[in-house]
Amino acid sequence: MTKSIDSCNMFLPVKRITLLIFFLYSSLISFSCECPSLPRLNMDYCNKYEFIFKGTIVSVGKCKEINKARFKLNELYKGVSPEEIDVYFDCSSDCAVNFNVGEEWIIYSNYAQMGKPKVDFCSRNRKYILNENKIQTEYVNTDISFDQEQAFLLSNFGKHHFLRTNNNTELSHQNIKPDKLTSIFLILVSIAGFVVFYYLFNKFMK
Repeated sequence: MTKSIDSCNMFLPVKRITLLIFFLYSSLISFSCECPSLPRLNMDYCNKYEFIFKGTIVSVGKCKEINKARFKLNELYKGVSPEEIDVYFDCSSDCAVNFNVGEEWIIYSNYAQMGKPKVDFCSRNRKYILNENKIQTEYVNTDISFDQEQAFLLSNFGKHHFLRTNNNTELSHQNIKPDKLTSIFLILVSIAGFVVFYYLFNKFMK
């Protein structure tokens, strides 16, 4: 009986060490992507970002370390963009961003390679949440509401116009058929140019 009690007492420190290691490991995982506290929303903060908008997610790709979410922009505050644009984000690390179709977000982004906007987990991106005063937002602890943040961006940046895109036709050359008057004018100019050339050629080449 004494031996069994002693053996149990021997295992107690081992169990405690195991539990301690487990809790330490869990803590490391939980805080592996802990972000620094965000400063108050002001122009200095906004100036760190090239592309700021409010938009709704219409599609999300398949995660391959870096994923993309297509946003339909509702309001463009800073930067240049068409009405729909792909935003790239980390989807696999401890700092993965979670985007879902139908969500409305305010996005703070910078342009990465090839001019593609990329969002960071620790930036001030925030999702619109119904009754957000009762529910803590997923990424941002802030003393202002979603609507107040939107109002700040509108008052300081206004609404920018979207780029007009039509399958890149604005960037391509188009063959435009001239009207009759333009055609006659071009023909006359061509004839006049030919006559001048013929006169100068005969005068100086003889």
